[in-house]
Amino acid sequence: MRTVLTAGLLSVLVLPAYGDYNVGVSTRAFKIDKPYNWRGAQTHALVTTIWYPAAPAAVEQPKWIGPLYHASPGTCKSTVLTDYETAWHAKDAAALARLFAEDGFVLSPGHPMIRGRKAIETFYGGHGGPLFLRAVTYAVDGNVGYIIGAYTGRAGAPDDGKFTLTLRRDASGRWLIMSDMDNGNRPPPGAHW
Repeated sequence: MRTVLTAGLLSVLVLPAYGDYNVGVSTRAFKIDKPYNWRGAQTHALVTTIWYPAAPAAVEQPKWIGPLYHASPGTCKSTVLTDYETAWHAKDAAALARLFAEDGFVLSPGHPMIRGRKAIETFYGGHGGPLFLRAVTYAVDGNVGYIIGAYTGRAGAPDDGKFTLTLRRDASGRWLIMSDMDNGNRPPPGAHW
């Protein structure tokens, strides 16, 4: 059995047949609390629909997965966002790659898709510096979850860009990054927004 999901007329996602599962859906509206040029848009928010595979008996319900970032010392073990910030700040590509699932992805603007820890470590080699991540929203369903957030290079500064992390919990209970996609807030050179 193969399941086909369509969004509009142009994009089609074909999920391979790995047994029966339900498809969960969640819609979120992200509103910016400061002046922003919406370029004539009728809706002043980013409205997203998130589709994800779910077990046949899954029921959507809020679940606490622990603090996502900047927990006080001693209140929790390291978390996805603080570990990411720490590794990026240290320019430690190996530590950064270990935050990803073995078959994880990096989806950075202007670069081909990067897949697998070794390739991620190579891609991030020599990169890093100050980084401050902020979760805007997150959710979890069983062993999968996501974080949507923003980043900046200076504490307390306006956001430089935004990101999504999709997460998968491994057998030991550790959350690993399945995909990391980001883009900056500045328009590309030559763009007329």
